[in-house]
Parts: sequence; structure tokens; C-alpha cells
Amino acid sequence: MTPKVKRETEDTHSIVPDKDDTGGAPSLYSLSHELLEESELLHDLFNGSPIPTFVIGRDHKVIYWNRALEELSGIKAANVIGTRQHWRAFYETKRPCMADLLVAEATEGIQKWYEGKVRKLNLIDDAFEATEFFPHLGNNGRWLRFTAAAIRDSHAELVGAIETLEDITEKKVSEEALRDSEQKLYSIIEGSPIPAFVIGHDHTLLYWNRALEELSGIKADEILKTNQHWRAFYSHERPCMADLLVDGAQNKISEWYAGKYMKSKLIEDAYEATDFFPDLGNDGRWLRFTAALIRNHQGVPIGAIETLEDITERKRVEEALRKAHDELELRVQERTGELIESSRALKAEVMERQQKEKELKEREKELKIKSDRLEETNTALKVLLQQRDENKKD
Repeated sequence: MTPKVKRETEDTHSIVPDKDDTGGAPSLYSLSHELLEESELLHDLFNGSPIPTFVIGRDHKVIYWNRALEELSGIKAANVIGTRQHWRAFYETKRPCMADLLVAEATEGIQKWYEGKVRKLNLIDDAFEATEFFPHLGNNGRWLRFTAAAIRDSHAELVGAIETLEDITEKKVSEEALRDSEQKLYSIIEGSPIPAFVIGHDHTLLYWNRALEELSGIKADEILKTNQHWRAFYSHERPCMADLLVDGAQNKISEWYAGKYMKSKLIEDAYEATDFFPDLGNDGRWLRFTAALIRNHQGVPIGAIETLEDITERKRVEEALRKAHDELELRVQERTGELIESSRALKAEVMERQQKEKELKEREKELKIKSDRLEETNTALKVLLQQRDENKKD
């Protein structure tokens, strides 16, 4: 391109005088020299720009094709300047680029060829911007954000168009990965049987899954993108645990959940608590809930997630077990008292029986003595009777 400019300048030099004939006024030669320097400076700036760029004239022929575009397209400037083959860098078959449509003053064609991908720029007249994937650019295709603007001369006459291109493939890949990650996160949260919600750093509600819809009775469409998540749990506005974490107000957790919370042993920057929510459902619900910070890849907090588990039935069973235990304890105490009393009565009865047995033994002893005496008396009587009978015989 530079030799072409120099050749045109040299042709101009051949018809201009070498000296200043105007008495000090700039000569045609000096003006041409300044134009040459400006042209070379413009060429150097254009060619050295890191932004892939090409310029076409009114006849759609390529005038400029910088080194950045050579690298992006793999097409050398020498092979495309002066031709209408610039489309080859982007498309497999011939079709107009956005710059061609501007040169042809066919702005309606821009909407046709780039439907849903283009927007008009407000800061520049006759300028449009679009984003599109070019499958035939490079090895695996490239995402480009490109801008085309009409070039007009000092008389506002259209003389060509410039098109700049920005390779945003890496950004698109990152965005796609982020979208995939968000979609996976959404699918996991949405499909989870555990009620959960996610808020951003500004407390705006980002996720509200189906399980929480069932628990709270509030549909996601009614509450997403608001900061009204407290309505599901409280009768008046107050912070949830996730809000306190987002604000970095961990020291205030004890103020709102005194005696009901503890720091998670498994997750950093996470807390769990158990509380009764009288305004949840018809008769209130017992919930065990955990809140944890969400950080970006740089470790900066960007939000918080709170999961909730309805443990009402468990609490009712525990309460029933506690009540049954208390009743059993009472019955055991009562029965123990009865047993103690029975034991005392039995002990008294045994002692009384032992006393009676003792008395009975003493009585038996007395009777035995009397019986022995009586037996001795009977023996003596027998002897006397026998003696009497003998006496009678005598």
C-alpha cells in the first residue's frame, strides 16, 4: 500500500514547482509533502492497529487490509487489496459484507443479512454493529463483533466504508461456559427436593426452586428479581441468614438467631440454625436451614445460598417421644413409690410374721414343758394307782 501512495505522490511532484513562487505562502509542493507525511502516518497507524480492519472504496474494492486482519483471516493484504474478494475471509460463498451494504446504501439489506444480530450505533451516523459466529474462519470458527461505518468526504459524499472486527471467541466460550455452569446450577437447584433460594450481592433474588414454591406457597415468577424473600418466612420485613452473610454481618447472626444457630463444621463461611416459623403454612413449620456465601473465581463474595429442611414432622415425633418419655418417667416414679410402699408393708408384714412365729415357738416351748410335766404327773398317777391296786389286794 505504501508504494502505491508514494507513486501517486511522485506523480504529483512531477507537476508542481520546486520553489515557493507565492512570496512565503505554502507551495503546492510543501502541501503535497505534508499530505504525503499525513498519508504515511495514517497508513502506519492503520496498519499497526491491533484491531482487524479493512476499508473498501465506492467500487467495493479493498483499499486497506491491516496486519491484524492478516493474522485473523490468514489472507495477506497483497492478495486482497484492489479486489472485491474480502468476503473470502469470512464466508465460504460470495455474499456482501456489512461494509458492502453501506457502500451500496442498502441499509435495509443489513437487517436482512444480519437479522437479529445487528443494531444501529447512535454515536456515529451510518454505522452498525453486529455479533456473529463465522464457522469457516480459523480452524473451529470464530465469534466476531464487527462494526461498519460509511466514509464520507468533506462534501458529505459517500466514498467508501470501513469495517472493524473484534475476535470475541474466548469471551463467547467463557460466556457459554458460564451459561452452562449457571444452567447446571439452575437445574441442580430447581430439581433439588430441598427448598432453596439464591440472592445476589445486592440482595436481589436469583433462584427460587420448586421445592420452596411448595413449602412457601409463593411462585418464583412472583418473587424473582426482588428482595422480598423474607415474605416466605416472616410477617414483617427482616433479614434472612443469607442477607446477613451477603452484608458481611456475621456478628449479627446471634442477634437474630440467639441460641438457635451454629457455625457449619463442613462448609466455610456457612451457618446453620433450627427455628420455628409461626407464619409459615397454616400452623407454622419447624425448619432447619443453612446459609453459605457464594464466591467468584477470585474469591470475592457475589451472593449467598440458603437451603431449608422442613423438620416439622420430626419435631412432632420428638415432642411426642418427649411427652411419652415424661409420662413414662412419671409412671415409673409413681410405680416406684408404690413398690417402695408395698415393700415397706411387706417388710412390716414379714417382721410381724416373724414376731408371731417367735411367740408361737415360745408358746410351743411352754406347751412342751407343760406336756412333759403332765406326762410326769400321769406317770406318777399310774404308779400311785398301781400301788393302790396292790394295796387293795393286800
